[in-house]
Amino acid sequence: GELTKAALNGSVPMKRLNDAVLRIVAAWYQLRQDNETAWPRKTLSSSATFSSWTDEEEYKLHPGSPGSEENGKINEYVPVRETEEGGNHDDLARKIAAEGIVMVKNDDNVLPIKPDGSGIQSSRAGQSFGKKFKIGIFGEDAFANPKGPNACEDRGCNEYTLGSGWGSGAADFPHLVAPFDALNSTFNHSAVEITAYDK
Repeated sequence: GELTKAALNGSVPMKRLNDAVLRIVAAWYQLRQDNETAWPRKTLSSSATFSSWTDEEEYKLHPGSPGSEENGKINEYVPVRETEEGGNHDDLARKIAAEGIVMVKNDDNVLPIKPDGSGIQSSRAGQSFGKKFKIGIFGEDAFANPKGPNACEDRGCNEYTLGSGWGSGAADFPHLVAPFDALNSTFNHSAVEITAYDK
């Protein structure tokens, strides 16, 4: 295509083309794609694990292509949370989330907040000992969608807790814990008063 033309007419130098190819091939070798024994076992009739178009086992093979009506098996329902290679997706997702958290400030050593609210050092009125600690949770994204975590088709909406992006890579959540629900179930309500603002 156009890259071939650009390479032949000299507008893309061979040095640049070789660099791009090297980057692609290096990743291929690093992930051991040249070693068939390292590939996942091929026991299924096709390589599809899931389709973002439907939960049905069989459907159009090319639903986005105009005029293509060919049907076939598109969902193998392969459990991917625990892999045969020993991967643990739950632990990995937790690690990625933890490493992605950025703490900007921790004035007065407020964080981490303990379930009974202790450890919070604040001079604000109403936060003295003997009174409940008041915590506000703000914003729609902190709350679960009342219609369920998979209410929006292909997860294509901007409502309540957003657990992922959306589009062709979207998948159904087996469960989704909203921040408010996690905090509300953790705090000791005899010591902490939670006020929720979902709008």
